[in-house]
Amino acid sequence: MRAVAIALVILLLSLNMVVFDVSFYKNNSNCEDNCGNVIKYFVFLDDLEGDYSEEELIHMKDVRKLILINIFLLITLIGLLIVFVGQRDFLHGGIGALSATLLVLILGLINFSGAFVAFHKIFFWNDFWLLPSDSLLITMFPQEFFYGAMIRIILYSIILSVVSIIGGLIKWKRKK
Repeated sequence: MRAVAIALVILLLSLNMVVFDVSFYKNNSNCEDNCGNVIKYFVFLDDLEGDYSEEELIHMKDVRKLILINIFLLITLIGLLIVFVGQRDFLHGGIGALSATLLVLILGLINFSGAFVAFHKIFFWNDFWLLPSDSLLITMFPQEFFYGAMIRIILYSIILSVVSIIGGLIKWKRKK
């Protein structure tokens, strides 16, 4: 179970590294001066600025809820792991995270649009993510933004997984 927690920490941390990276938004979206505002909105530091439709505002509230759940889970898991982590947990957690990451990579490369839709159907409990192509959110964050985010999350996950595996191997060999 601790290895699963480590795998989740790796995946959630990788996601957060992209969600809160203002430079990624500025370089990969069309949000211009609103990039920082969107990130601040996610953690209740600012109201959302812009001419958003009611559907877009509802969707952004849903996104914010998921981000806050993500942060809560990440902090909780790290706290538990600090107390309860075992010698092989980093090795097994790294392998688990790497396996999940490679599966997402394969699915994303085979059919990103399908994976994008599946993600939204799993994590959003309404259809407010189905926005018109000319909506402000779609204009600011086209599908290419999310493809780039997926690639970056995967890269971070691979790096953190490999570090966890190496750390687990070193720790395991020292205990033998």
